[in-house]
Amino acid sequence: LFQRHYQWSKPQWEDLWNDLARLAMERADLDPAATHFLGSLVLSEAPGTSRGLVVVDGQQRLITLGMLLCALRDCDVELGAQLYRRIDNAIWLPEPTKGVLYKRLRVLPTQSDREAYARIVGQKDSEYRSPVTNSYDYFSRRIRDLIDDEAEAEEAYTGISVRDIVSATLNGLECVLITAGPDDNAHRIFQSLNNTGLPLTQADLIRNYVFMRLDEKQDDFYEFTWKQLEGRFSPEEFTQLFWL
Repeated sequence: LFQRHYQWSKPQWEDLWNDLARLAMERADLDPAATHFLGSLVLSEAPGTSRGLVVVDGQQRLITLGMLLCALRDCDVELGAQLYRRIDNAIWLPEPTKGVLYKRLRVLPTQSDREAYARIVGQKDSEYRSPVTNSYDYFSRRIRDLIDDEAEAEEAYTGISVRDIVSATLNGLECVLITAGPDDNAHRIFQSLNNTGLPLTQADLIRNYVFMRLDEKQDDFYEFTWKQLEGRFSPEEFTQLFWL
């Protein structure tokens, strides 16, 4: 109950889809091992129970990925037994559980979204509408667009396919997992991750981007080029310089 309702909408779904499309294209054309970083997930042991882990930070991403996987599973493209098993394993617990459908879900949304999420995972028609259902509908439409594009191609199709998206989703997404122990205050960890410290400037991001790609030339580049720029300009001016 402490979690907010599912709140992602089209801008966030679109960002994720575009990131996946770029990743799928990169994996297909340039680097089969390319990955996309989703950020950090913070989990905590459920106090006094054996119910698994509580999601402190990352539930919006996990629910969205669940709906994306369901949309891929339910599309008209024959993915093959191995991919179907991997998708099912990502959304269902492997052992059969009788009774309530919720007990088999790997990710259990908060109460207001649970019914819609469970029915989509269980491939049942549902009148329970929520933003979760809208997420599933959005990804289903984008997948149908890929299928239509491939079918309408008059010559050899050069775009990404549904199988490319499946491969990128199952094999190309990475995150940092932080699991709070029994003596840790998970909410304070979440607060530290999200609410404190100075925000990164565009100059910080540019510096990170450049220096991650310099390898053995980092020291010389910093000493003779970057240091001179940092000494001359403020962070705001530095950002403006790169914009210009």
